[in-house]
Amino acid sequence: MSNCADYNESLRRRGDLTVWTSQVAVALWAAPRTTPGGQAIYSGSAIELWLTFGMLFRQPLRQTQGLMRSIAGLLGFEIEVPISRPCPAGAMG
Repeated sequence: MSNCADYNESLRRRGDLTVWTSQVAVALWAAPRTTPGGQAIYSGSAIELWLTFGMLFRQPLRQTQGLMRSIAGLLGFEIEVPISRPCPAGAMG
């Protein structure tokens, strides 16, 4: 190792979380609901990203939902995040 500072910086960059997206991807994230209380229909890209983050961070689906909400909030996107399973009718949320 010839430059300790460069080496240390390269190790820090390994922990960098950079997310690239486009306005088109955000627009296609979920189809609008057509009925009151109806379930949203998410794009394949949205589901794939959600599941990838879950596998990457080794999190159960509900924790991954929280992670995705957090990332969307940090990026300033007002999008709904897919849920792992809805609560049964009449259940307290």
